[in-house]
This record gives sequence, structure tokens and C-alpha cells, in this order.
Amino acid sequence: MKTLLLFLLTLTVPAGFAMAQTTDAIPADATETVDGVTLWLSPPEVPETALALCDACDGTGEVNYADASRFREELAEKPPVRVRCRRCGGTGRARRKLTPDERIEVARRLRMEFVQRQLAVGHVPIGDVYTENGVTDALDSMDFAKLAHRHPKVCEACFGLKVVSCRGCHGLGYEEERERTERTKATHTRIGSIRHNKPGDAPEGSDEDYHVVRVACDRCGGTGASPCRKCKGSGLAPLCRRCEGVGFAQDKRTTDDAGRPLMIRCKSCKGTGRR
Repeated sequence: MKTLLLFLLTLTVPAGFAMAQTTDAIPADATETVDGVTLWLSPPEVPETALALCDACDGTGEVNYADASRFREELAEKPPVRVRCRRCGGTGRARRKLTPDERIEVARRLRMEFVQRQLAVGHVPIGDVYTENGVTDALDSMDFAKLAHRHPKVCEACFGLKVVSCRGCHGLGYEEERERTERTKATHTRIGSIRHNKPGDAPEGSDEDYHVVRVACDRCGGTGASPCRKCKGSGLAPLCRRCEGVGFAQDKRTTDDAGRPLMIRCKSCKGTGRR
């Protein structure tokens, strides 16, 4: 047990998690008392938006002035000038919508930290929550299943979010396509912009004849999410096949004083009803 605890405490967050890491405050573990049993609840669901790396400046807090100005064509050939990003105010972080995979990474980190805290104080799991050591041994099979069904195990793939990022757009909700543009340039005046034909010195079909546009993803309809295949969109772990999700079964070998079969916890799912 000590070796397992030391192993869990030494786990680190993957390097690819930097984009999904947020700065929102994490509340303390909530508790709930049911029939005199104290339950430590798992972390709440990760919100859809959070403070994360600004996608306009990639977290640097600065952008190229030519990209942020309406005179980008005239300034394209001049040395780049860095200015403060307007979206994040130069902090490098802005509130934006997280992709489903980013939310799953945040949920995985919060769940790992939650399990570490509970194991450190000697708590034992019951469904998706934890309780004090020795309490589960005093409960009969039906009471144990009642608590486990109150907080069932969540899916290990989506952590209860029910969705994952669309594989077509990687959770962004749009795809970038190249679109043909007219060979024009803009002359800016006090009253507006005047566009006229650009001299045809560039070869036909070059990059100057195209610009990138964003179109809604056909696979997800622009939502950026698709149902989790492992839980089929339920957000819960699959039901135990042996007890069919009940959590207990009749023990045909033993009977009580009244001559009826005793109810015991399912050995396959350990009384939780889910695996």
C-alpha cells in the first residue's frame, strides 16, 4: 500500500497538457452525508470556458503590429514591430472555450489529485466517491449498492463529459480551407478603403491568389464534439455483466435463519454495479 501511494504521489502531468491547463481556482473537496455515512465527492464537472493560453498571441502577450493593423499589406515588407495583444491585455491568458479533449485533460488532472488526497488519509472508494476506512465493511450488500448507485463510476475515457473532440476538426468546430481571391490591393484614405486591381507581376496560382477561410466542420456540425464511443454518450462506466448493474446477487450456498438465500456483493464489480 505504501509503495502504491508513493507511486501515485510521484505522477506528473504530461507535457502536452500545457495548452489545457487553466488558472481557475479549484474548490475544496465537497462532502455529503447519507444515512450517517460521510462521502467525499469527486471534483465537479469542468466548465466549457476557462482562463487558458491566449490563442491570439499564443501566450506571449504580444502580436505583430502588421497582423493587428488594417495597414497589414503596406507593413508586410517592413521590419516587424511587436505590440501588446488586445485580447488578453498583454497577460498571455484569456478566457476562451476549451475543446472537449482539453476539458478531459483538466478532469483527468483533477481526478488524479483527488485520488491522491483520499488515499493519503486512508479513505476507500465506493462508486465514484470515497468514505472512511471500515465503513464499507459494516454495510450490507444492499446499503453498499445504494451508495454506489447514488454516485456511479464515470467513464474512464471522457470522465463524465459524455463527449470527446471531433476527429475531423480536433475540437475546434471549424476547418481551414484555401479560397481563391481577386488580385487586388487596398489604398486607405480618410473616408475608407479603395480597392483596385493589382499589377499582374505575380505568377498565376501563387499563394497571393488565395486566403484561408474557416468553415464549419461537416462531421460535428460546428460543435467540435462527438459522443464518447466507450460509454456511448452516457458519461458512466459500463454496467457489470455478472450482476447486470445491481451490485449484489443471491448466494445459493448459504441461507439465513428464515431459509432464504443471502444477498452478497457482486465479486466482479465489488458491489458497485459498474466496471
